[in-house]
Amino acid sequence: CRFNACAYAPCRLDAVRHLIETEHDGAVDMTDTPATHALLRRIHRELVKQRPEVLLVAEAWSNNDVIAQYASPEETQLAFAFPTAAGIVDAVRDDDRAPFVEAVDGSTATFPDPSVLAPFLTNHDQVRAMRDFGGEVDKAKLAAAALFAMPGTPFVYYGEEIGMQGGEPKSDENDPPAADRPVSEVEGNPPPKPGEPRDAAVRAANDPSAPPSAGVTGVVQAPRGKPDGEVDTKA
Repeated sequence: CRFNACAYAPCRLDAVRHLIETEHDGAVDMTDTPATHALLRRIHRELVKQRPEVLLVAEAWSNNDVIAQYASPEETQLAFAFPTAAGIVDAVRDDDRAPFVEAVDGSTATFPDPSVLAPFLTNHDQVRAMRDFGGEVDKAKLAAAALFAMPGTPFVYYGEEIGMQGGEPKSDENDPPAADRPVSEVEGNPPPKPGEPRDAAVRAANDPSAPPSAGVTGVVQAPRGKPDGEVDTKA
């Protein structure tokens, strides 16, 4: 088997809980199936053989007990810490430490080795942290400080580092927003110049000296000419 999609590390496994659905007695099990875990073990085993440096990160959007099923040496090296993310954002937004304390206590109880965790604030399926904080820079700084104080490997959703306020609906991307209002009114950010990507306008407003590529996540293209192989689910 060849896994060209993971030619670089880290490699995020999206919606990892839903890879394989199974049916038993007419009922369909859509999440956390044994077949899904078997497939992950197979993928992990083959990837490590071909690219020992690869780092797999599981997006298992659930509670700590479910996340722990995927953060194992046989499946993925890291798993996104969703409860911790919610705890940080809720605590900072509401000026209430209780959600943060609860998230940290829950994580500590579930993960004796917190190095398997990948804490973050928000992702591409959520409203960005800065918008949730009402554009308050001090709150964004506090959330960032909490994020980088967490054990594990912190992740920053691109654009958060410059305070972008996008999210669902995805009006911070290059496509026009669904609403009729200009993007600048929706987000409080400057509109792009004709032919200019949305991100470039936001970067220029935050740091006029930044080059056009600043703040953009780099992508390493996988080698061509090596067809992907079939992946079975045998553990």
